[in-house]
Amino acid sequence: ANDMESFYARVFRGSNFSRSIPNDFEMRFTEDALANGMGYRRFNDSVLMGNVPFELWALGPNPDDTSDDYRMLPAILNGIGLGAAEDNLDAFDLWGDDASSSSDNDPSSDWVYWGNPDDMSPGSAGYDAWVAPGIGNEPAGGWTEVFARTRIMNWNRYLGGGDIFDDGAALDSAAAELAMPEVGTIIRWITNKPNTIADRFAFSTTSLDGVTLTYDPNTINVWPNPYFAYNPEERNPLQRIVTFTHLPETGSASIRIFNLAGQLVKKIAHSDGTQYEVWDLTNNFNIPVASGMYIAHIETGSGDQILKIAVVQPEERLDVY
Repeated sequence: ANDMESFYARVFRGSNFSRSIPNDFEMRFTEDALANGMGYRRFNDSVLMGNVPFELWALGPNPDDTSDDYRMLPAILNGIGLGAAEDNLDAFDLWGDDASSSSDNDPSSDWVYWGNPDDMSPGSAGYDAWVAPGIGNEPAGGWTEVFARTRIMNWNRYLGGGDIFDDGAALDSAAAELAMPEVGTIIRWITNKPNTIADRFAFSTTSLDGVTLTYDPNTINVWPNPYFAYNPEERNPLQRIVTFTHLPETGSASIRIFNLAGQLVKKIAHSDGTQYEVWDLTNNFNIPVASGMYIAHIETGSGDQILKIAVVQPEERLDVY
């Protein structure tokens, strides 16, 4: 299967996650590996083999810090072990037409299993000791799996022309090295970096400075607006009020209310030290105003505000004659 769940289950099987995260890893195709690279046939006869054209490296959690990098050990599962009729057991090679591709002539490689040496000190000392017995012999020391079942795929054969099956042979790195990624190619594995109890995060902030609030007359408002014959703040059936809010609490302000003909209806002086002022919906003669639109001009020491107020007075009926 090509889904991510299957990938995790096969590559990071068992306790592999504990050895991979939070480290990064690289597969490096180098001149030295092309000539001298070795792995071992862990799943065949468990002896060392040549013709492995790449180096495997563990980079630690910070790939820019090379002080902890060490060379890993490749175990190769050849195509014959995977059912390929024609494959070179003595080389890491490409073979077949991989089922993961929907097109023809897309061979994939032998499977690569990444392992840690017993000696994981920086550099290649652990790898060098492991391959010291030489090709055809069992490696010296242990091998601990980190990744399982990784491989590369050659899209459209790279060499161009021909058919993978008509050629009748696997494309091993020794005889057809152009089929492999070119020398200098680096494939990097980047893993998740979860937080641990050793992580520390530092941050700084600017100091808190007091700021003098500047009064803005544009915040002055009136409520309810429109007034539809009722205000929940009214305390008896005869009371009619709207409330101006956000008036200056220091200094004085004047509220002048006009009808649409421009006639002054009511003037209110505000100086009670609160942000509120009530208009009882009467004119300067204490007579209730008619329903309609009104313009309120509020003048303060910091500027003016002009509001439109809609008033709908309740219907009044005489019950006693």
